Amino acid sequence: MFSDSIYEFLIMAGIILILVDVFIRNDVSSLIAHVIFAYALVLFVDLPLLYSIALGISAWVLMVFCHYTFFRKGIQIFCNKYISKTVIDEMPLDRLIGYSTKVETVDGVQMIRLEGDLAPFKDSSEFDEGTIVRVVSFADGVAVVSEVKN
Repeated sequence: MFSDSIYEFLIMAGIILILVDVFIRNDVSSLIAHVIFAYALVLFVDLPLLYSIALGISAWVLMVFCHYTFFRKGIQIFCNKYISKTVIDEMPLDRLIGYSTKVETVDGVQMIRLEGDLAPFKDSSEFDEGTIVRVVSFADGVAVVSEVKN
């Protein structure tokens, strides 16, 4: 009686954690769910201790691999299509590549305005205030810009 209910409880807890990952986009709940599923598998299969440990670790690694390869992208597509009105990006700054803006000087530091906020930027040369630059890429969260030639 008890052994059947523990499997059901572990599987339900894992499913609930996976659903939490769908609505609250973090990987911690999914990783915990994968640990729970691997533990339920080890409890279900009656093997010697060393084989049980190897089976549990192998199952967990396989589930994490599948999660990051297939399931995570599927959750992102599902959330973008049915749940959230705004698109969830893996790299949210990438949408600003190609964005043109003017260089501003604030307290002697040159900055650019991205979506209304002042942000630092990287470039090998100095720009005059008011120079129009284009965001080329991002390195460590800082915009890399180049001057727009007329």
